[in-house]
Amino acid sequence: MTHLEKSYKAMFSIFGSFTLIPNDPRLTSPIYYLSLNTNSNQQLVWTKPDGEMIQDLKQIFEELKNIFKFLKLLFQT
Repeated sequence: MTHLEKSYKAMFSIFGSFTLIPNDPRLTSPIYYLSLNTNSNQQLVWTKPDGEMIQDLKQIFEELKNIFKFLKLLFQT
């Protein structure tokens, strides 16, 4: 996929993660990462790439809405 004249590959995991990685081997850091897990209490937890964990369902929903907006724009180009 191409976005802003840069090429990316998308990786999906059956474990609930999604990553966009630049095709240029010099740029190995993902530009986008999504991971949803459950914690020890079996509650849904959002884990951001920086390690921040969000347990508030309203905040998780808002994060997902923003990500889907980003993905929609990305895949339309």
